[in-house]
Amino acid sequence: MLRYYYFTFGTDPDYPFAGGWVTVAAPSRQAATQIFRLYYPNEAGADALNCADVYTEEEFRETGMEETGNFGAFCHEIIEPRKAGNIK
Repeated sequence: MLRYYYFTFGTDPDYPFAGGWVTVAAPSRQAATQIFRLYYPNEAGADALNCADVYTEEEFRETGMEETGNFGAFCHEIIEPRKAGNIK
């Protein structure tokens, strides 16, 4: 079963986005983190993720960001598996 994980961004100019978040569908937090790193790698050799924080769907809902945004921004991208017939 896939779950949604939310990778949020702050005001650091080195982040891929200023505010907002990227949603990743994955079976676990570890898998979501690996997928996120493929799309948004950090500097070579850096262990930190290229984002401010990571939330489960339940944690993210509690923040209120879904309705109010994060530093003036909302969802930038949703990364999830696609069925072969749906790829265009």
